[in-house]
Amino acid sequence: MRTVPLTQGHVALVDDEDYMLVSAYRWYYQKGVNTGYAARSINRGGVKKTVFMHCQMLGFPAGRVDHKDGSGLDNRRHNLRTATASQNGANRGVRRDSKTRVKGVALNPTSIKNPYVAYICAHGKKTHLGCFSTLVEAQAAYTAKAKEVYGEFANGGSLAGCQT
Repeated sequence: MRTVPLTQGHVALVDDEDYMLVSAYRWYYQKGVNTGYAARSINRGGVKKTVFMHCQMLGFPAGRVDHKDGSGLDNRRHNLRTATASQNGANRGVRRDSKTRVKGVALNPTSIKNPYVAYICAHGKKTHLGCFSTLVEAQAAYTAKAKEVYGEFANGGSLAGCQT
């Protein structure tokens, strides 16, 4: 494994055999919604375009490139796979503005007995999975449905650091 320096003190991880492919370019750190990425700029006919390291490494496949572990700076081959937009979204972590800090679980303001509501967004629509008395139960409902719908791309989030 090798590291590729980026701006802002960040580094990207790549396999030894890919180091020569990417080390010829100057890469910068680009902040994403839930993670950061290694990127570089190119100029095509006067139009500035962003090239992501993980896309370049897989030969700019049709569709998207997904980081299995959610870390956009881990560009080792075992962590990269092609994905549809839906699969990529399924592997995305919990939103930063989530009050529960658990993917697919929100607070239910109308119930004291069942304060957590689980839902999943799949195939363009939001499906209600039920109301639950504990965060653990709601997260389990989301995780089970996500695995059913998305298989290996399902990311059930984590309860680490959450009060249950």
